Order: sequence, then structure tokens, then C-alpha cells
Amino acid sequence: MVIVKVSTSFFSKVKTISRAVQKATNDDIIVVNAGKYKETLTFLDSKIITAKSAGTVVIEGAILIAKAAVVTFENVTIQPTTQIFVEGQLILKNCVIQGGLSNVLIAMNGGTAHCEKTHFRDATDIGITLMSDSEAHFKYCHFEQNKKVHLLVETSTVHLENCELSNGNQAIWVKSKANAYLNNVKVHHHTGTQLVIQDHSLLDLKECEIKQGEGNGIYASEHSKIHLAQTTVHHHTLPQLWIQKSSLNVSACQIQHGNESGIMLREY
Repeated sequence: MVIVKVSTSFFSKVKTISRAVQKATNDDIIVVNAGKYKETLTFLDSKIITAKSAGTVVIEGAILIAKAAVVTFENVTIQPTTQIFVEGQLILKNCVIQGGLSNVLIAMNGGTAHCEKTHFRDATDIGITLMSDSEAHFKYCHFEQNKKVHLLVETSTVHLENCELSNGNQAIWVKSKANAYLNNVKVHHHTGTQLVIQDHSLLDLKECEIKQGEGNGIYASEHSKIHLAQTTVHHHTLPQLWIQKSSLNVSACQIQHGNESGIMLREY
């Protein structure tokens, strides 16, 4: 394993991350010095991109991770100009993925992601899309201010543990035989329904808190399954759980302080 250093300094031999990616071999570590790097990065094999400390390195541009690649970013801020496209494996550690330049932060197409202590924010439409049997794991992550929805999960699986989702239209939209597993997750302050589960999909919540939404807390339809354990749902403008042509299993939960019904079961 080789360490390749990147710096914008006049005396540096490697001034761009893309040059370091070309120079490095499989599994080499690329250490990036402080600065803003406007680049297009394509990863065909495995690389590790790291900064010495968080908040010192900003990458602005397009990123593609091919099927065979395992790419790790650590301590960096990424401002994608178009969605980060993932067919391989993406690992994020202590990063910020910030929108404003792209309507979607990350688009996964059959890929996998493992994200820890990472902040996803400010997408003009969607934080992360998971399509075509993608799978993502999030631990200690925060999603906020992604305008339409933080996570769109279609025919894929997402796991969230010790995460927070806030301040958007919807938190998670799970559809088309997709699965969402949430453990100790806080969901709050969305202008629409916070969790939407449709078309033979599964939502499994354990020790979660769903609160203070302007729509439903959870809306399920089209033969979906909702499992709630040791979870609190409270302070929603519309019925807190709206279950239509779907099943609901509740254990040791609190559903309280809503403006309308606590649970509405319809048309099964």
C-alpha cells in the first residue's frame, strides 16, 4: 500500500485528486491537503481518499464509482455538481455531502454504501436514491434540508442506526418491494408525510421517535408491512399512522398527541 499526497502548493508534484487517482494503484491511500478541488473523478478500482482533518478539504464536481470499485472518503466535504453515481461500493466516514449544485446528492444503481458520521444536506430534490437492488447502511448520520425527500428507496434495502432526519418535505419514501430498517432513529419536522411505504414494501422501526410533522407520521399502502417496536409517534397534523390495504404490527409503542386519529386502518 502506497500513500499518495495531493496539494495545491506550487511545489507539489501531484496537484489534483484525479491525477492521484491515476497514479495510485488498487487500495492505495490518497491524502489530500487543505483546499478546494474542482474535479471530475472516475473510480475503476479501489481507492481511499482522506483529509488530515474534517472541514479542510472540499471536492466540487462529478464522481463515478464503477462496479468493481470500493471507494472510501474520509474527513472531506463533497459538493457534487451532478449526482454521485454508485454502481460499486461507497464508504463515507466523517464527511459532509452538500447540495445546491445538484438535484440529487447520491444515486445508487445496484451498488452498496456504508456511511458513518456523515451529514447529507441541501439537495434541491432528493438526498439519496437507491435503485435496482442497492443496499445502504447509515450509522450516526444526519439528513436535513433535502427539499423533497432524504431517502428514496425502490427495489432496494436501507438500514439506519442512530441517525436523524429532519427539515424537508418527506424523510423516507420506500416503494416497489423495498425494505427499510430503522433502529434508534429520530424523524421530525417535515412538511409532508414523514415516512411513506408503498407497493409490497417493509418498514421496521425499533426504538425510534417520529414527531412533529405537518402530514402523517407514517403512511402505508398497497400491501405493505409496518412493524413498530418500542417506538414513539407524536404531534402530527394528520392521522399519525394511516394504514391502507397494508398490515400493522405494534409492540410497546406510544402513539399520542396528534391533531387527528392515532391510527387509521382502511380497506384491507
